[in-house]
Amino acid sequence: EIRVEGLEYQDFVDNLRGGRRFTASDVLTFDSEVDRVYLDCRRPVLIVDHDRKRTCVVKKIGLPDIAVWNPWDGTRDYNKMVCVDASAVEEEIRLQNREEWTGEVKL
Repeated sequence: EIRVEGLEYQDFVDNLRGGRRFTASDVLTFDSEVDRVYLDCRRPVLIVDHDRKRTCVVKKIGLPDIAVWNPWDGTRDYNKMVCVDASAVEEEIRLQNREEWTGEVKL
């Protein structure tokens, strides 16, 4: 009953398909294992739990990408957990000596 909204029409790397790049066409729902990185996401992302009637909003600063994955062992473990996290995957954040960088995630 979980949906992830705000990733529609975003390019993503699918780690379960050899790291190939795709474009999302709809909200993300789960019926199997997922291991993706959505690239350069500028909108807030909503994790909508219809069963518990709650929504979690993921807002981020300084982290361009969103990683989405769930556990999988051939059973239905994908029904129990999902991780939606801000990240910097496509372009590394590299710092020189004494440089500082700040990233922020708000739920």
